[in-house]
Amino acid sequence: MLVDNLDLFWSAAPKDAHSEGCRLGEQSQGLPLDGEPRLPKWKEDRSGATSGEAGGALRKRQVALARLNRAHKVIRAAMITVYKVPISKEQFRVIPRDERALVFVAGHVLNQISVFLKLIRFSTSKDPSDPIEARVSAAQSQIMVRCLIGVLVEAWEFIRKPINRKIIGRYLDSIGAEGRMEYDKLNKHFGKSGFLYKLRNSFLYHYPNSDDLEKAFEWIPEDEEWEWYLSEANTNSFYFSCELTLGYGIMNATGEPLHIFAFGAVMQQVTKVADALPYFLMPLMRAILFTRLGPKILDPQPGTVVKDAPKIDEFWIPFFAETFPR
Repeated sequence: MLVDNLDLFWSAAPKDAHSEGCRLGEQSQGLPLDGEPRLPKWKEDRSGATSGEAGGALRKRQVALARLNRAHKVIRAAMITVYKVPISKEQFRVIPRDERALVFVAGHVLNQISVFLKLIRFSTSKDPSDPIEARVSAAQSQIMVRCLIGVLVEAWEFIRKPINRKIIGRYLDSIGAEGRMEYDKLNKHFGKSGFLYKLRNSFLYHYPNSDDLEKAFEWIPEDEEWEWYLSEANTNSFYFSCELTLGYGIMNATGEPLHIFAFGAVMQQVTKVADALPYFLMPLMRAILFTRLGPKILDPQPGTVVKDAPKIDEFWIPFFAETFPR
């Protein structure tokens, strides 16, 4: 439905809303948001390669390997190299309390973005052939996207606290040109548009009121799938028309008169923030750690190699699954 990106961060929004399904229940799960992977900020400086050069080279290798595998029909597990960066509790004590809190929350936000983007990608990696399963799978993906929107807004709400603004100002000269550029993008985005806040307050972290639901209800086409899908287990039951109402409520909040343009408007806002936040937070965390603990603090040590990681586009999270009787 919404996401198709090999990296942990979205780098583009849908340019043409006409390419999306007109109705919420018909939107494809294969929306391409193609972007090159970027090196984490604490590794980029030591690598000698810019993020574009490294990402471009990686992308070329990925494409070549994918073609080779398709030609020979090879299916293999991915190998993921994981490095270890130990930072002791005593070392964290050296960092002033408010800066330490900012580092902890920034890392938590990066973890949340990584988890939700992968969950969304896993959920959208297959379009089931059965129409009911396809509708429910798409709705499952939308629920995940709404959680991600809430994470992005709450992250900015934390960043814009006066104490954190003060800390950020102290480190602006140390986060590099790209970090400052992404921070400027976020300031301009949230300064100009309160749309994501509106969604957060009305549909995401707070449930909508009856007026908002009534507007959404009236906006849904009569020929949508006004259905509930019930099974023996609640975990295999899905109240689809209820999800339609929430989904159309979010699109109605955009102010766009047509559903296709409303969906594109939501995705544009989400992808801009989801792409900018990590590449502001990573250099900020690095700057704080370098200043308080020295540049060697992020030198990586051997960690592990995960030898049987599933490929991101070969793993699918279905909604329907066998359960044990209560």
